[in-house]
Amino acid sequence: MVLDAVARGYPGSGGSYYGKGKLFLSPSRITFVVDSRNVTFDSFEMPLAQLNSARLKKKFFGSSTIRGSMNPTVDGNLIGKGKYKFTFKDGSAEEFYLGLREALLHLSETGFRATVSN
Repeated sequence: MVLDAVARGYPGSGGSYYGKGKLFLSPSRITFVVDSRNVTFDSFEMPLAQLNSARLKKKFFGSSTIRGSMNPTVDGNLIGKGKYKFTFKDGSAEEFYLGLREALLHLSETGFRATVSN
């Protein structure tokens, strides 16, 4: 699954990173790749097993978002618990969220547990 999104608020080494680009969902991770290179970052990955929560916020007017929190990964750049927010301009937030819920459900069958809510 590939969707256009704007990533906001992924804290790494004590800061937040923002970018406009493509969001990829696989059975094991979310990958965000910025449209154009910028000096801060060009991509990041979020292993689904590290997600603590995911919440869809649909808006009647404006862009819908998916936000939540995650634990740091071993050898990753995240210091402590992190927060993420993806903003979808084209109305595809619900489609991405349903795919994310399905992937998390599959992971839960192996003992992993995350909180997902609307």
